[in-house]
Amino acid sequence: MKRSETRTVAVIGGGPAGASTTLELARLGIETVLIERSDGSGNPVGECLAPSANALFLRPGLDSVLGSAGALPSHGNRSSWGGDGRAASRDFLREPFGHGWHLDRPAFNRALLDAVEIAGVAVCREHRVTSLERSGRGWRITTASPEGACAMQASILVDASGRRAMVARQMGVRRRILDSQVAAVAFLDVDNQSPPLQDTTTVIEAAPGGWWYAALLPNRQLAVAWFTDPDLLAKSAVWRPAGWWALLETSEIVGALVSSHGFGRPQRISV
Repeated sequence: MKRSETRTVAVIGGGPAGASTTLELARLGIETVLIERSDGSGNPVGECLAPSANALFLRPGLDSVLGSAGALPSHGNRSSWGGDGRAASRDFLREPFGHGWHLDRPAFNRALLDAVEIAGVAVCREHRVTSLERSGRGWRITTASPEGACAMQASILVDASGRRAMVARQMGVRRRILDSQVAAVAFLDVDNQSPPLQDTTTVIEAAPGGWWYAALLPNRQLAVAWFTDPDLLAKSAVWRPAGWWALLETSEIVGALVSSHGFGRPQRISV
């Protein structure tokens, strides 16, 4: 990307929404630039794709993403929402789009950005938007990157920055909070002496004060999250590894999954 360029559309945010939007614009012949603040690395949360997502990944430009990212096929969900405590299974055999997927999110995000570049679209990786200004009938966008500052013009802006809502916030839009639920997430490593977990079923278990979620990742880590309200999280200190682990030990289904396959205590909890 040059120091100053003009595009018809600038998409801010290179996650699934931003990348798929950019590819569709490119397919329509609309000159577009994709601006992403990371290089696709990090440890973003959100590891499961439902079977319905397969329709998107059949499109040209996206059909190789799941394979490139090493995604694991997931053939069902197992959940316990109360009752007698037993988990109910729902397989994906009858899903018209096939099975779901468990993702290595950094690899998945990088594969998405690669797909956009292969389609001939300019991708600004590691570009953090520092200012947005109205310029005539369009927008002037300034970014900062390891290579220095960059300025560009665009007629249309697409805010695909997700929860950050970066464009909307800079335009003064106030967030409407409908639910303040949070998740305390850990990525657990397995003891090599334990039998490897092969089951890629997504597991959900309701418990007093919230619910647990677990999914096996392509790198053989287990993503485990405790969903609850912020005040309950603070009172129980589940945002700390010791408190999180102590609560997990009271779980019957997810706790048993963790202990039976030798997954160890987390070093860090992300909220």
